Amino acid sequence: MYLVANMAKIIAYSNNGKVGILIPASDFNLQDYGSANFQNFIIIDDSELPADKTFRNSWILGSGIEIDIESAKNEWKDKWRDARKPKLILLDVEFIKAVESGDLQKQSEISAKKQALRDVTLTPIPGTTPEEIKSVWPEVLNDPL
Repeated sequence: MYLVANMAKIIAYSNNGKVGILIPASDFNLQDYGSANFQNFIIIDDSELPADKTFRNSWILGSGIEIDIESAKNEWKDKWRDARKPKLILLDVEFIKAVESGDLQKQSEISAKKQALRDVTLTPIPGTTPEEIKSVWPEVLNDPL
């Protein structure tokens, strides 16, 4: 019998291949529901859920919830992309102004800044833990425009 305790969660792969957290009702019985609905699952206590959800989309099932490090690195680079987007938009506006005023020097400077932002995702992430991955943040993303 798979009676799920009050503070327990069912961790299973969802239809999109990501790890999902199912919060059962207090009287939930997995056997009654049909464990066939969950091809690969574990039951864990609330306290076993990772406190840091930064790499939530990189969770995989092992003996508990683990993090796919390569996926986490890609997820971190997505955060870099989010951080650079408003900078690129502002630089596009500045570039147009430089074109309109015929300022070739300014156009060149802006082009170099934009290229540095585009190249940010080429920065290697050497870490093998979530903490090491999060410690890598390209300086160009901190530069004021």
